[in-house]
Amino acid sequence: MTESKRTVITIFVVLFSTAVCVSLLIFFFGRSESTHGENHTSSAYVVTVSTNPLDIKDGRTIMEKSKCFSCHSINGAGGTIAPSLNGVRYRKTPEMISQWIKSPGSIKPGTAMPQYPFSDEQIAKIVSYLETVDSLHTH
Repeated sequence: MTESKRTVITIFVVLFSTAVCVSLLIFFFGRSESTHGENHTSSAYVVTVSTNPLDIKDGRTIMEKSKCFSCHSINGAGGTIAPSLNGVRYRKTPEMISQWIKSPGSIKPGTAMPQYPFSDEQIAKIVSYLETVDSLHTH
């Protein structure tokens, strides 16, 4: 094999390998924000996550009163119909969590998750709770 053929083959292999690696990165990391076939749109607003213990407690209380734990679980306690909420802050941004709570059917048509009549303030408190749930020692 001539030197020029070897060079062309080497360049081709490098370019092909690079394209495969980039495609895999896009496939895996591009999906990290959209799991379970969800179609998330960009947020038109920014969710402010509160670190105020009262807001965090209120978020938990809102979820308890709304029976969220009938379907969802945290630290193994609660329902198993819907995904566990442990680690949701690593899978979704606060804006994505907020959009999902506000209108789950607009993100994933046909979802079993009901649309609750939460105010923006209530949603912000729920998101604040979910952003801290992995560091809390509650069930």
